[in-house]
Amino acid sequence: VFIPLFFFILWCIQTTVSFGIPHPFVSILWGEAKDIYTLNNFLSKVVANINVVGSVMIFSLALLFIYSTQKFYLILNSVSFILILIISFFFMDGYYISHKILFAVFLTTGIMILVRTIDWFVQSIIEGDDKKTFLSFWALSFFIAIVIIMPLGIARYLLPGILPLLIMVVTDIRSFFPAAYKKITFASITLTLITGLLLSVADSQYANVYKEFADDIKQKFPEKTVWFSGESGFRLYMQNKGFKYLLINDERPQPGDIIIIPTEIWPVKLAVIKD
Repeated sequence: VFIPLFFFILWCIQTTVSFGIPHPFVSILWGEAKDIYTLNNFLSKVVANINVVGSVMIFSLALLFIYSTQKFYLILNSVSFILILIISFFFMDGYYISHKILFAVFLTTGIMILVRTIDWFVQSIIEGDDKKTFLSFWALSFFIAIVIIMPLGIARYLLPGILPLLIMVVTDIRSFFPAAYKKITFASITLTLITGLLLSVADSQYANVYKEFADDIKQKFPEKTVWFSGESGFRLYMQNKGFKYLLINDERPQPGDIIIIPTEIWPVKLAVIKD
């Protein structure tokens, strides 16, 4: 416990030095700072994290099939999917219908898994099953902590909480399909691996956006001094082109310089932009 806590504190100190605020509280630097803690934004973060739960575990359609063999979850999944799909047509402008269907599938799966985890926790308390109590509490407490502390709904934040959910799902498969649980588990894992490989290819292509953007800026402003903020691969590609990195309230940029501030991946506040 103390070793990861120590490194977490060091990480917060380092991000505070660089950006003026610890990473877990970076929400106030993202997007519209004055609105980030409103109910609307908080609910958006909750939805995003539930969507992550439904999309990064076992193949979503396999999960829906497994649990929909139980009457309660069949009703829950049917109602959730229909309502989410209908709502998506009112609040997801600019997305293709295929995107909306996938969103409905992932969010429905996430809702189902969280409901099942709560059910597990309640049943474990009633039955006095310490193992189920531990696993369900681990998953639920981690999910709640990530929703409250972290700025966005991102898969990597929730990964440590996925393990107890996987154990729960495999246990349920054995309970629901005692004669065929090995085949169903194997099929679910195989579909997950295939989907994961396809998503990896798509993600690799999407990640090239940072590199292509840096190349484009270099061509547009070959003689200009370019400053930028941002993290992850974006920072790497921008620095490889010789662009200069901005720190919190950085006053080094001069008149005529080009300043690039992304809407996400760690934008920073700059006093010079106010003038």
